[in-house]
Amino acid sequence: MRIGCGTYILVLVLLALTLVGCLRSVEEVDVHGSDVPDEAVTESSTEIPTEIPTESPTDEPPLEIPEIDFPLGIYVTEGGEYKRVYEYVGAWPMNDVDPVWRVDTWTRPGFSHLIFDVAYFGIFPFENETHPDVDYGGEYMQLWREAGLSGYKVGLEFEIRLYDKTTQRFTVLSAEDTFKFEEYFEIYLYDDVANAGKWWYSHITPETTNENTLITTFKITLRDGCYRVKEIAVSAFVYKDSGDFDADGFYTGNDRATMIIKRAKDYVEYERY
Repeated sequence: MRIGCGTYILVLVLLALTLVGCLRSVEEVDVHGSDVPDEAVTESSTEIPTEIPTESPTDEPPLEIPEIDFPLGIYVTEGGEYKRVYEYVGAWPMNDVDPVWRVDTWTRPGFSHLIFDVAYFGIFPFENETHPDVDYGGEYMQLWREAGLSGYKVGLEFEIRLYDKTTQRFTVLSAEDTFKFEEYFEIYLYDDVANAGKWWYSHITPETTNENTLITTFKITLRDGCYRVKEIAVSAFVYKDSGDFDADGFYTGNDRATMIIKRAKDYVEYERY
């Protein structure tokens, strides 16, 4: 079969186009391969992870539980209600020759001793300026129960400020601590919660103290060296354990109520009963 010149020319053109297409494909591969020689291409030493890596845990500080914000106030009874007290004026002698000794025939006939109470002060789990009188029975117990004091205690701190411009600080957490400043005053502690509903009960003693004892009232009575005292700062506070105190045994928390007891300018002798 004879093939014409036109056919030869057509065949040549098709071959040329095919070669150009092949060269174009090779160039594209070379460009994407960045012209790296074959001998320089090696298998990657890094294995492809089969799981998605997660971030390592950071050393975040533990969740801080805020300290209890416990309302607290020191009160005196006045006009049939409780009145919060910040400053109280008490009567005690200015020197050691004032007639502060008396025969107390009511309790111990013929026995002379100091019988003057400066005042009783009640500690309550609220900060109202005034509060209606509370029945010392179920109502009083409910008042403390609703305060959420479970696991906490009430303590006292006394700062005795003397006329010689020196001060003495004492922490009172139990009846055993009340003798720390007996040179000036005698302190009596009462647990009104444990004795709620009773018409009469005595102060807390080391023998009557247990893990449930709660200081809710304190009384200050004069002793021989009281004339040296200018004023007394008293704080009632809420604490949980020894971590609430510094190395010297003083309270470091914020849940406290403070008052100042100042000596009256003119000492007036008065009857206890």
